[in-house]
Amino acid sequence: PAADNNPAFALRITFLQTGGGTAGNNRFDNFTVEGEPLPPSYNTWTTTAFPNPADRADPAISGPSANPSGDGVANLIRYALGVGPYQPVTHLLPGLTQAGNASNFRFRYDPTKPDLIWQVKASNDLTDWPSVQFDSRTSPIPPLVDGWLSVPLPNHLGSGPATDPKLFMRLELQLATP
Repeated sequence: PAADNNPAFALRITFLQTGGGTAGNNRFDNFTVEGEPLPPSYNTWTTTAFPNPADRADPAISGPSANPSGDGVANLIRYALGVGPYQPVTHLLPGLTQAGNASNFRFRYDPTKPDLIWQVKASNDLTDWPSVQFDSRTSPIPPLVDGWLSVPLPNHLGSGPATDPKLFMRLELQLATP
């Protein structure tokens, strides 16, 4: 299905010419192609999300930090969330949840995207983000609930008071270096 109407998909058929030269013709009565889909990647997402080659070549439109829709959500986040550059996305953005006395930072997580590094960081001042609460490279992956991963909010950060009323959480996404 990923090859259907995909402008980046092509097959090349070559013939090995031996002593017979280039005279004559070659005929195919039946042709079957089988293959495995490539793992998801930002580059394959841009091919689908930006079918116009000029848009794919312009980092201001298709680059990871670009925001062609103008809604403030970068392409890298859209790729991570599995939506296109102009589709609604606010219902998929990270947020805080409360269940009884437990507070969590919840975000959509797709472990099938090996080119992404997912990190949840915490801060008391929005300037420094010293506390990594989740890192997809090293943290165990808790059970997902309908594609959402929940990270418990810490009770305390660093050397400040244990009851510091300010706590900020954010999700950072990076493309992994191949």
